[in-house]
Amino acid sequence: MFRLVGIAMDVLPAAVILLPVIVTFQITLWKPVSWHRNIWMIIFALYLAAVFSVVGIPNIKYIRIEPQFNLIPVVDIVNGPLGYMKNTVLNILMFLPLGFLLPVIWKEFWSFKRTAVFGFALSLAIELSQIFTYRLTDVDDLITNTLGAILGYYVARVILKKTKTDTAVSGRCCELAVLLGSTLLVMFFAQPYISSWLWDMVI
Repeated sequence: MFRLVGIAMDVLPAAVILLPVIVTFQITLWKPVSWHRNIWMIIFALYLAAVFSVVGIPNIKYIRIEPQFNLIPVVDIVNGPLGYMKNTVLNILMFLPLGFLLPVIWKEFWSFKRTAVFGFALSLAIELSQIFTYRLTDVDDLITNTLGAILGYYVARVILKKTKTDTAVSGRCCELAVLLGSTLLVMFFAQPYISSWLWDMVI
């Protein structure tokens, strides 16, 4: 429960900044498609903020070089099978929304290969960023996160086919770069200060 509160305290300040930024981009730069799609894009940005909070990417207040690596898959199952399985399931569930949201918003990600590669690339970037935190850079996380994105992709394709809904558009992948970049900047520069202020108010 406390962990969920911590994530909320990270995402809330990010949302305060991200929502006006996304709405501004939607009004000024991106030709409106549908309000459903605009909502999906906002959900995607907030999802990214939650993921960055969970994985503990470095930020301007807390950054250090403490590299720890696990480059051998499945080796940790020997030390704690239950903990390993729990971590595996959580990693899959964490990236499942990524694989779901990408094809819902962008037609380019109706391609299995593109969705899987993006999931792998984002997970790899996160794992490498953890060199600058106290966390472990783990090949198992890379594998399970990618698997989660793949499962999310298949869930999206089944739902989209059955419901015959089509909010995705093509030729707009620059939106993805803007959403990802904006969320990273907010989580790196602004979120740690606002979150600290919120915790001071609560505690």
